[in-house]
Amino acid sequence: MDDIIQRYLDMENSGIGMYFDADEIVDLLDYFEEIDDFDHYKKVMEIGKKLHPHDTEIKIRLCKSFIYNDDFDKALALVEQLCDTGDQEVKMLKCECLCALDRYDELSAYLETMKTDPADELQEIYEYIATILREQYETKNAYDFVKRGQALFPESITLKEELCYHLDFHFEVEKAIDVCRELIDYDPYCVDYWYILGRLYAITEDYDKAIDAFDFALTCDMADLEVQILKAFCYFMKEDFEKVVELYNHVCPQQMDDIHELNMPHINIAYDLEHVFGLIEKMIEMYDNFDIDCTSHNLIGNRDDNRNNGILSIADCFPSSLLFLFFKELILMAEGNPDAVRNIEQIVHLIHQNGVNNKNFRIDPKSKYCLSLKQKTEELFKKHTPAPETEDNDDSTVRQIIKHFLDGNIKMICQLYDQTSPEAITDYLGKIFPAGKKRKKQHDFYLRSDEIYRDENDNKSSNELSEQFLANKNLHN
Repeated sequence: MDDIIQRYLDMENSGIGMYFDADEIVDLLDYFEEIDDFDHYKKVMEIGKKLHPHDTEIKIRLCKSFIYNDDFDKALALVEQLCDTGDQEVKMLKCECLCALDRYDELSAYLETMKTDPADELQEIYEYIATILREQYETKNAYDFVKRGQALFPESITLKEELCYHLDFHFEVEKAIDVCRELIDYDPYCVDYWYILGRLYAITEDYDKAIDAFDFALTCDMADLEVQILKAFCYFMKEDFEKVVELYNHVCPQQMDDIHELNMPHINIAYDLEHVFGLIEKMIEMYDNFDIDCTSHNLIGNRDDNRNNGILSIADCFPSSLLFLFFKELILMAEGNPDAVRNIEQIVHLIHQNGVNNKNFRIDPKSKYCLSLKQKTEELFKKHTPAPETEDNDDSTVRQIIKHFLDGNIKMICQLYDQTSPEAITDYLGKIFPAGKKRKKQHDFYLRSDEIYRDENDNKSSNELSEQFLANKNLHN
């Protein structure tokens, strides 16, 4: 291979044409694709088309280049010319083009023509399509397709993972738990599966089972700080504050002064809640300060490329705590913490998402977790809210949304949220709490690991698995 590359580079430097076999052209194309050198890829492709215009392997790579550039009509037209070859890769390319063009009925009909194909080849196609329908094309047909694939190939781990994601996304949590347990039977030492099971139990507020699942996850990876935080929050929701202190002492043994006053009995539950959650916040601060996402639980997809965020991991796993976290982040923003702004945007989005899609979702501002925080929040807004006549329409809408948060009126929150945007909400909050305004994005003076090597299935936080799941920690809940 080195010899082929050198011959090509010599030709480039000298400007003198040179002959390459079709196999050599294919090797060069694969090499330049692997190193993301698409300038040379295009040049080699042009040489290949001139020297070997009828070569199937070169045409397949030309089709891939059309797909890479989102020119799916050209890709489909080319792949139709190749379908008579019966090549497995050609079939997968045609399926991808139909997915990208949202021609689901044609995709279904095409798959019917493959019913007599070898089972392993057909399973490979179903697994591939199930992944790209959700990850790349976000089609409404993805869930239906996964169910069809699972019926045909019930033992496919990839399809089980995708099914678990879709069940969770559609709030069929009990069914998702059953599928997750099947995945654990397949690989009982997979920390991701135990994490997901713990997360699903936390969503159903079965905190004892969630703790058990997180314990198994920690058995697989004792250094997983994110799981330790989620386990601590389970104890927090159970009001087992001693266990939270034990976990904190295990994670931060050098910080004994932080728990000194918590060893004393307190009568005021709000006082205890504040102080115990303060320990969890210190653990979150440690997690957020990691430069590398060493506790990734991605099994599918990616939400974005933001750094780790422990608050959003909690928000994703504990929907019943969203209002509590919303009040906490508002207070932090008022105190001048600019990191709270992004958290508020995400928490409001999760509350809206749960409120619109999950009819059983409720927020309770009168719960013991929220009472004192709600009172502080009300006092902050009384002190800082501008006179209504000075507000524009967006500001007025946001002010009403916050009022409905304080009242726990999820229906009105969702209706008004649809009329505005997360940016409008944080712009308004930035006006009344200017010390906590979102910082302008700074360019780092170094590259993080996810910037040096970015892959769709690596370096993702748990919050992402919740939005895209089983290879990602952010499932939509």
